[in-house]
Amino acid sequence: MKHKIFFITYFFALLTCSDLKSEEQELEEPRIVSLLPGLAHMLPIEPEIPNNYISVESALNPEIDQNYDWYWGTENDLSDYFKNPDQLKEPIIAVAISYLVTQIDYDKFSLEPELARFPNVKSRKIWWGNYPVLILSGKENEKDLHVIFVGLNTTEGYVLAFSLIKSIANPENTEYFWHNFISKTTQLPTPDLIRAHGMDMQQGYTIRHINGTKLKFLAEIRNHDKKLRVIIVPLFGEATFEIDKVFNTFMGFDWHYGEPLVKVRGTSTARNNNLYGTVITQETISIFPKFVDEFQSIASDLAIYSD
Repeated sequence: MKHKIFFITYFFALLTCSDLKSEEQELEEPRIVSLLPGLAHMLPIEPEIPNNYISVESALNPEIDQNYDWYWGTENDLSDYFKNPDQLKEPIIAVAISYLVTQIDYDKFSLEPELARFPNVKSRKIWWGNYPVLILSGKENEKDLHVIFVGLNTTEGYVLAFSLIKSIANPENTEYFWHNFISKTTQLPTPDLIRAHGMDMQQGYTIRHINGTKLKFLAEIRNHDKKLRVIIVPLFGEATFEIDKVFNTFMGFDWHYGEPLVKVRGTSTARNNNLYGTVITQETISIFPKFVDEFQSIASDLAIYSD
């Protein structure tokens, strides 16, 4: 079977796709996306931290400690901490992609066999939804240790490490803050989980967010012959998608369980010099198809797949 595919630029999309853009009703991204910007394998959680906590990304701020990838705290506390850690008034959290600890299988971490060597460190495991969490507390080299490792459930075994940075000025609040973060953080519900991974799925189309750009994927199935058509529309920034395979399936999540689904497998390229340069990702986009009597008439400049 041959696939007919065309590629267009954002300039052409502006001229020929206004009707395809106008029907979009994007929902707000989950908060975790702004707290972990640039993370390729997102951890879809609702963290139990104050609403006024923001994230500072170390890669975009070379003047701060690069041992961690992100710092969570209030704007004032983060500013004080970066100037002088002793000035910290409230606790903050330092987050990093771990290069020393990996996730093994579904619920184990590579660090666990080594913990017996550290008698002053206590460990326990919980779950944030489907994500295993290893909690360490105690003392190491005469310093307080409060670290959480969270497996991202990837084939590569990626793990995020969360480290508590205490406020000397307010120790009681620090303990309460850390306890709440551990015990009350939850996995996002399915629709938000999917959006956290950069896909805003709505009936008939999905908007893919990647590296500050947006692509819109529309899927139509014609009623009388079940013919499938997929249209790709750049919405914002410089982005393209090269299709490898398109197939029909059904939704497996509890949200919209069993409903028809179109999956588009291929390679996205998103260029944004204000963020992470050029990001190339092999991925699969899921779309709820729209069933139509006839395909809508569109400009031939659009990126189109038809079976």
